[in-house]
Amino acid sequence: MNRKIPDYLTSKAVNCKLLIFVTVFSIVFVNIYTPFEYSTWFNTNSSTWRLIYTIIAIIGGVVLLTASRIIMYYTHQKNAISILQYCIWIIAEILLIATVYTLFNCFVLNDSRDFSDIFQRSVSFIPLILFIPYTVSYLYFALKERERKINDLLTEQKDNAPRAKTESDKTILFKDEKDTLKLSVKQTYVYFLEAADNYINIYYLNKNKLSKCILRNTLKNMEEQLKCYGFIRCHRSYMVNLNKIKLIHKEKDGLFINLDLEGIDDIPISKTYAEDILQMFSQL
Repeated sequence: MNRKIPDYLTSKAVNCKLLIFVTVFSIVFVNIYTPFEYSTWFNTNSSTWRLIYTIIAIIGGVVLLTASRIIMYYTHQKNAISILQYCIWIIAEILLIATVYTLFNCFVLNDSRDFSDIFQRSVSFIPLILFIPYTVSYLYFALKERERKINDLLTEQKDNAPRAKTESDKTILFKDEKDTLKLSVKQTYVYFLEAADNYINIYYLNKNKLSKCILRNTLKNMEEQLKCYGFIRCHRSYMVNLNKIKLIHKEKDGLFINLDLEGIDDIPISKTYAEDILQMFSQL
């Protein structure tokens, strides 16, 4: 809970879309489905006035949320907000809206009901109204953020990896854990890496034959270095050259990669990396 929230949750664009969605959803949902003993929300028997009061209450609540999100934005800019602080902030927003709603009923509409009764009722239905738009919005924004990160990664790889097929073909320097150079090879000739305990097997093309170099190191150490050369992790034991993938096929045991060289067994894709692999392969 002490982890910091993603920056996009407090961004102006995200919160603007969130507030618009909350406004539209709340007005439509409340007035069409009339949930949570809707007829008792305001001290009136007129459906027309109830609709007017509902719209006023919802717009008033959104105004409060807007002010709150502006404060949240600048607060997060100065000192990143944690997940726990974000949850407390949302609870405070609900209590604030409930308080204003109760005051509106008591002093504007002259509601004869007890202040505490109106407040307790509002505290119970406001979270229920906000739950659906908040959940849908957060899922949507999380997916969009993930898509953005994947696109950024693809852009980065396209800026670097395509050079493997040009005259400016980069040379990869494979070093062991002691930073000793063990193999130097053009990136276009490397097909994949395989983890073997504390060692890595590097499979590359040499004189038109698949050769293997054993390196004392780990895939985790090599992953960041090889990312800019177009290599991607597909399994805890494998890393492949994206430009060497011929096809990806599904078997009963899961997804597998077929590289464009005979004699190489199909390489498995674990569920952890499946989505990223499919996204990147579809962009090539």
